[in-house]
Amino acid sequence: MLKKGSINDFVFKQHCIPWKIKIMLNRLSNYRYLIFNINTKKYWDNVWSNEINNNSYKKRRLDNLYSQILALLPVNSKLLDVGCGIGVFLQRAKTEKKCSVFGIDISKRAIDFIKSKEIDGLAAKIPPIPLESNSFDVVVATELLEHVTNPLKTMRELFRVAEIGGLCFISVPDNCLLPYQEREHNHYFTEGRLKRVILNLNQNIKYNFFSVKEDNSNVKRLLAVCKKVS
Repeated sequence: MLKKGSINDFVFKQHCIPWKIKIMLNRLSNYRYLIFNINTKKYWDNVWSNEINNNSYKKRRLDNLYSQILALLPVNSKLLDVGCGIGVFLQRAKTEKKCSVFGIDISKRAIDFIKSKEIDGLAAKIPPIPLESNSFDVVVATELLEHVTNPLKTMRELFRVAEIGGLCFISVPDNCLLPYQEREHNHYFTEGRLKRVILNLNQNIKYNFFSVKEDNSNVKRLLAVCKKVS
C-alpha cells in the first residue's frame, strides 16, 4: 500500500508512465493558475500563522539578496515592499538605510505581525496596488512575480506607484523552482523571460540584472534593478 503523499513519487520516480507524458504533464502544470491559484489570503494566513507560532519563519531569510538590494538603496528613501511577508527586508531597510517603509501583503496575519514591529502596512490582493501613483522613491518585490496570476499586470502596478526617477527592485528564482516543482509557483523566469515582461510595459525603463545565490543553497535568484525614467 502506498503511503500518503507518495503517489507523485510512485508515478514520476518509479517510471510508471512514459517520459513523453511526464513532459506533457510538467508543461501543463505551468498553466494551472488559469484554473486555480493556490496563493490565496487563507493559504498565506495559515502559512504565516504556523511559521510565526513556531518561530520558523527565519528560514525565509534571503540575506545575500537583501544585502545586494540594500547596497544600491538610497538612504532615507520612501520605500514600498509588495509581497512583504513578515517584513524581514522592511526591518533591514528601516534600520540600515533609515528608510520610511510600508508593506503590502495578501496575508492579514503577516501585516498584523509587521505592525507589531512598528512597521506600517496594508493587507491586499494585488494587482491592483491600492495606493496612489508616483508615491514611492523605491518599490521592492522579492519572490513575488512567480506567485501571481498575471506578472505583466503586477509589474505595471509596481512601476505605477514608483515616482519618476524612482527605483524598482524585482527578484525571481532564476530558471528553477518551476510550477511542477513548487506548488506555490505559477510561472518561472529566466533573464530573457523577465526582460520581455519589462519591455512589454512599454515604458521608459532602464534596467540591469544581477545573479544572487544564498550561502549553502543551490537556488539562484535573478535580481532586476530598474529605474523609471519617465
